[in-house]
Amino acid sequence: MRPSFTRRDDVSRSSAGDELERAMALASRLGQTVIARLHLPVHPLDPWAWWAPLAADPRCGRVTGAWAGPDGETVLLGVGTAAADDAGLSTSCSRRFERWVDSRPEVPAALAGFAFSGATGGWGGFGAGWVVVPKLMVWRRGAEAGCAVALAVAPGDARDRLEAQVQEARAMIAGIATIPEPTSCSRPVEQADPGARAAWIDLVTRARDEVASGRLAKLVVARRRTFALEKGARWDVRGTAMTLRREDPHSQVFALASPDDRWWIGASPELLAAVDGREARTVALAGTRPRGESAEIDAEMAAALTASAKDREEHRIVVEAIRARLGRLAKKVEIPTEPRVVRFKRVMHLETPIAAQLAEGAGILDVARALHPTPAVAGAPVDAAMRWLEREEDLERGWYAGPVGWIDAQGGGRIAVALRSARLDAEMAHAYAGAGIVAASVPSDEWDETEHKLAAIEGALIGATR
Repeated sequence: MRPSFTRRDDVSRSSAGDELERAMALASRLGQTVIARLHLPVHPLDPWAWWAPLAADPRCGRVTGAWAGPDGETVLLGVGTAAADDAGLSTSCSRRFERWVDSRPEVPAALAGFAFSGATGGWGGFGAGWVVVPKLMVWRRGAEAGCAVALAVAPGDARDRLEAQVQEARAMIAGIATIPEPTSCSRPVEQADPGARAAWIDLVTRARDEVASGRLAKLVVARRRTFALEKGARWDVRGTAMTLRREDPHSQVFALASPDDRWWIGASPELLAAVDGREARTVALAGTRPRGESAEIDAEMAAALTASAKDREEHRIVVEAIRARLGRLAKKVEIPTEPRVVRFKRVMHLETPIAAQLAEGAGILDVARALHPTPAVAGAPVDAAMRWLEREEDLERGWYAGPVGWIDAQGGGRIAVALRSARLDAEMAHAYAGAGIVAASVPSDEWDETEHKLAAIEGALIGATR
């Protein structure tokens, strides 16, 4: 089915002219480039249906990134780059949107991703983080849908040039058509590392001993697994993302392209922050069991997880850290007294939903900066845990376990913790997973836990040939 405009298109053309006038006036007054976002109505198709045809249109530029929240939540696709900001997570929401003209601020405006910590030397163009405003942002939320066109408006810009860009965007969307999908697929092969298990057991043992000593309450350690495509194949990013979305519909599925054509892709079970106006939500997610092979075994696994003193203590540490950090930005924080079990395709976790009323001026990146890194991905106390990881982990996490998501023009949006994820480089993929370590942890069990977590991303990786 081809997307098309409704009768509201005539209204949209008139309002587009008004928005351009406002943007030109603001750029002239400030003496700086501003961003104008114009909203075009479309049929409420799944935006990922546009992925292949827009990527094939040379007028669009490459796909910048994609996001799919759990069922009924926001799905989006970003194409091209109107503006980019590599200032990292330290820049507040309000500063990022000081020079915007946008008639629909609640609509996704930018894709964002950030490193776990500062060191990203082996991660190429990903760097410490960035926020990208796509030229085209196709989105859907429930029954609502649209396409936002972003323009960089400089002082003195000619209106006819800007209007020509809008008309080109209209033509691209109206003329979109399907294109052939890859004709065959290739499964990547794991690159064997005979010493990986022994090294992991040693790392977990040292982490457990550190916690048992009383110097730390918890540590979260990570590992990496590498895969290679057969010669001549290339990564099917869309196919991999679609598989993750189908296999784990309750996760936040993301795919972000770096400036040097690498991809960061995953299906995160953990929402770091959701902000709508002044309302903020987050979750504490810690404590894990594999899914059972039958309903009866699955129920037994859930009961064991709920009853586990080790897992409940690991979870409590995360809840208390979030309470303290979110309290710095919020007028009110609400936390249930007991966690619940949330199930994903291969694992289940203890989860506590947390809600807060934000103080005036606080936005989603401010919340993300306050919460990251949580004890769920670093340990507790966080500062001491981070120092231990920098000294002992011997793994450049890059963007693994860092914030990733989308933001709107008023500082709302969704940010997940980049878990169950992989970096796609040319013909190689590097998948990551971690485990929370407390004094009762058994190193071999923690290996099994990471194997279950890695299975989700491994099973989704697809290479394609024409």
